[in-house]
Amino acid sequence: MSAIFPHSVLDRAEAYLASQPIRGGGTLLDASGAVLYSDVMTLVPGPVYFLGLNPGGSPGNNRDGTIRHSLTASRAGINAFLDQSWGDPPRNSPSGEAPSQCRIRKLFAMMGLETRKIAASNLVFTRSRNLRFHINFENAIAQCRPVHEFFIDAIQPELILTHGNRDTFRQGIGAHFTENHEAHHAGWTIHLGTCAIAGRTIPVMNMPHLSFWAINAETPKAERRRAILRTLFKEYGFSPQ
Repeated sequence: MSAIFPHSVLDRAEAYLASQPIRGGGTLLDASGAVLYSDVMTLVPGPVYFLGLNPGGSPGNNRDGTIRHSLTASRAGINAFLDQSWGDPPRNSPSGEAPSQCRIRKLFAMMGLETRKIAASNLVFTRSRNLRFHINFENAIAQCRPVHEFFIDAIQPELILTHGNRDTFRQGIGAHFTENHEAHHAGWTIHLGTCAIAGRTIPVMNMPHLSFWAINAETPKAERRRAILRTLFKEYGFSPQ
């Protein structure tokens, strides 16, 4: 196996993004959004690649939050789930304390993993308040896929862990879901299967979006959510906490 040089992987991703034009001029590097939510040093072989849908918040309220800035943050060792303040100004949460950040950290802790050591990104790198406000999301999925292939080739994950609309992951990473489990939230479901990307077939798990799915609440329903996650994580070979 050849050595993995994480900075070279991110440099390659940046060069690709610099080649992708956007509406109004500039390239994807100039767009509001983010690429890697973890430190560049997570681009090495590891157990999990964690994917959401796309960066949240309003582009107009996050003018300094460009994809170029996010690459700089990853090179500086910033982890978005621990070190960043999320939310549209001036209603930002304290660093690491937004509900989604807390739930993601809880998720990794349940798997017996350290948040700072998990490679994390979004299927699409450009920001929108929600998917309905994102222009041509399907095109954005295709535009971002080469970067995910670079990352997956470096990480060689045992599991791609996703949250959010399952159909977007079918398109984005070739996910094929064959097994369902109750999520204990409305009619939502946890989906299991495999995906074909970067010349690999990799197990994939899809959960309800963690901005809504409160796995860290101290309620009987949340405990049922945690129980099913522990069971599934154990089946994937993790050591649930």
